[in-house]
Amino acid sequence: VKNPKRLRNHDMPSQYDYKTPYYVRIGAGSNFRLGVFNVNGDLSATPDNKLDWAQNHKKSGYIPLDERDGFLGYIFPGSMAIVKTASDVQLEKLSHVELQKRLYTIISVGGDWDSRAEFKHAMAAGMKKELGRLASDYSCTNPPSLLRMSPKKFLSEMVFEGIHFKMMLDGTIVFLK
Repeated sequence: VKNPKRLRNHDMPSQYDYKTPYYVRIGAGSNFRLGVFNVNGDLSATPDNKLDWAQNHKKSGYIPLDERDGFLGYIFPGSMAIVKTASDVQLEKLSHVELQKRLYTIISVGGDWDSRAEFKHAMAAGMKKELGRLASDYSCTNPPSLLRMSPKKFLSEMVFEGIHFKMMLDGTIVFLK
């Protein structure tokens, strides 16, 4: 295990200093959300994992992500994302059918050693292992069932539920200003 985090000390300390603390690591896909920020016109994502939050949220100097400068919103696993391409001037003008082709569900938002997020096409049914390989690029003509992208790429090529649009109960998409 590389770069484990020190959680706390054992109740009965060892005679060896390195054996006294509990060491833990964040697993793949264990970040429970990403905070999206707009800093000087550039979007960035900061992971917020359960361990960091649990260790720090009661400390006096801790500033939650949603209270930091440039905060736009959170990306959660299970929420929706729409792929946009460079040729798209306005997603708002696309038909419902075209938007469905670009609609993805966020599966995971990375872990300790891998900050890439995974997306599953909203119209794809089946287990992840049955849907084929993870693609890194979107194609309008043949949308992949599964996508895996780095934060830099998905922040520039996608818009997210709760930040850019709202999903209504009947499946319609309302874009936020």
